[in-house]
Amino acid sequence: MEKGKATNNNFSYLGKLRFVEDDFQLFEIEMIKYNEYILKFNSPISLKCFADGQGFYCDYDELDIHCYGKSSQELLENFSEDIVIAWKIYIECDQKVLSAGALAMREHLLKLLKRL
Repeated sequence: MEKGKATNNNFSYLGKLRFVEDDFQLFEIEMIKYNEYILKFNSPISLKCFADGQGFYCDYDELDIHCYGKSSQELLENFSEDIVIAWKIYIECDQKVLSAGALAMREHLLKLLKRL
């Protein structure tokens, strides 16, 4: 499918909807914007989304992010919010207060993303 951009007042993403079945969608995401944050993935990520009649779900195990939305749009917004929260917690903090596990997460985020 063609590249697309979904937008809401404080949220947008740039990516592609790669595959759709009745209960499964695969998004390839290059960049997210949430409020004043614009975060670009160094390489696009694949986000698998599932539907069950109640809503849409995704698990992004690489960052231990698990999201829900009533629609795929709401799901992507919630996913973007979780990415930004992780950025704030692990990147925009005093590194001296981070545990060894938190420092590892920080390094992992920096390998995946950059802020524009």
